[in-house]
Amino acid sequence: MKKYFKLVGLLSLGIIFFEACKPVTPLPTATISLSVANNVVTFNLSTTNSSAYKWNFGDGDSAIVYSSAAITHAYPKDGTTYKVSLLVLGPGGERTTSATVTIPTMTQMDMLTGGSSFVNGKAWRISASYGISLAAPDSIMTVVDNFQSGILSSLQLSLAYTDQFIFFSNGGYTINNLGGGALAGLAYCTANNITNVPPQLTDSMALTYATPYTPPCQSYLFAQQQ
Repeated sequence: MKKYFKLVGLLSLGIIFFEACKPVTPLPTATISLSVANNVVTFNLSTTNSSAYKWNFGDGDSAIVYSSAAITHAYPKDGTTYKVSLLVLGPGGERTTSATVTIPTMTQMDMLTGGSSFVNGKAWRISASYGISLAAPDSIMTVVDNFQSGILSSLQLSLAYTDQFIFFSNGGYTINNLGGGALAGLAYCTANNITNVPPQLTDSMALTYATPYTPPCQSYLFAQQQ
């Protein structure tokens, strides 16, 4: 009987010793650093023992990624502070970290162009879901006229919704004629005797300018109304 208890005791000690020597996988770690350019934030991560990342950007948007590479997010409101949380997953478990993001207050021109830091300008398309504002190229974008949403389609100018407008902080803009120029340069070209020709596509009755061009800063801007 004593030998039996001694054997059981030795086996128990062996199991305890084995469990004590079993390697422990450490929890993941993550440190967030960030940079803000107007309403666009770039998040950089320094991590260990991690394999997946669940972001909550604090504005109702979220993302699940499997790389610790930098991730960018555009916030909808300027002059607002957001609480960002990140759940980091790894073989050893999970850990949560957080950061605070403050989006600076921007002028309407900054929102349209990206500001002086956007040296290549900021690209837009007119949306059929929003009204259109015709604005002067001044610092406060003085509204000259407003038009209801979807008006271009009703005027058989639907190709204008595919044209791309790139606005610059100096007041200038460039038009990428992606949809046949149904609206992009019609008024300017007509006023300046620049040849317009019928578009090749058939779903628009508009005219289009014959060659690409960059309007001067004094031209009016077509902007999507938010």
